[in-house]
Amino acid sequence: MKTLQGYGLLGDDIEKALHERLDVLVGDAGLQNMGLDDDEYHFLSQHVDTVVHAAALVNLIYPYDALVAGNVRGTANMVSFCQTGKIKAMHYVSSDAVFPLKGKEKSAPYSENDALAECWTELHSGYAQSKWVAEQLAYLLKSTLPRAFR
Repeated sequence: MKTLQGYGLLGDDIEKALHERLDVLVGDAGLQNMGLDDDEYHFLSQHVDTVVHAAALVNLIYPYDALVAGNVRGTANMVSFCQTGKIKAMHYVSSDAVFPLKGKEKSAPYSENDALAECWTELHSGYAQSKWVAEQLAYLLKSTLPRAFR
């Protein structure tokens, strides 16, 4: 809200709409049921319409093994949540860390049509590797849904 205010974008009507339509939950995507008790998790699985999954454990020094719970398992848990109870849309916020440097000068741009399926071998940080795997899980969710939900 402070950022919206800072840019002059938070009018009374927008603030009211945000309070009426958005709920922020504190949990841990890497834990079973996101660290919520069973009743709360079940209630949310029936009543949530949309999930914005931006949770990530960001550390550019830790190895993959130290980041897999937060980034990979966390995304798998969010995918599972979106398929539990009422089907929910999931908006996945990724990272440009999943794009290895490309081209002779290591600065060539990527396009929307570039396949990232094989580039994991060029990712060397645990963070980039864990986010790449998480992104593949999010992509699998998209490919398993009926076309109307994509």
